[in-house]
Amino acid sequence: MSDYHDKPVHEQKQLFHDEAFESEYQGYVQASIDYIYANRNAFKLLICGSEGTKFSGFVDEIVEIEELYTLLYIEYTGNDVISSGRANPKLIHLLCSSFIHGFFECIRDDMPKAEALTYIGQLQAFFACGWDHLFRP
Repeated sequence: MSDYHDKPVHEQKQLFHDEAFESEYQGYVQASIDYIYANRNAFKLLICGSEGTKFSGFVDEIVEIEELYTLLYIEYTGNDVISSGRANPKLIHLLCSSFIHGFFECIRDDMPKAEALTYIGQLQAFFACGWDHLFRP
């Protein structure tokens, strides 16, 4: 997230319309999935069995990071999604939360890695269309 945020504004404005960004983003997603599946038992415990421990907020912490960088993107690029009323901070939180919690469904549901790759690709495509619609004036 911070690497993307450090890019020039004109590159950030092309978020959903730039093949280089898409390739870079897919690389990050693939690396994340590879890491999660290489440590599947630990992630299963973290996602499904950490209630009552200091790790119980793991997914929500990722949501907070996603939300923070989404709001920074809106501010940094001068996007009018919030000022126009097309969205508000609560909706931004809801969408970020939905995506991140959805991302980890592959672990909750014990999906094989190949199935998770398909599922997460579909999830990404769905959210990319929605974000693009909201962010487009």
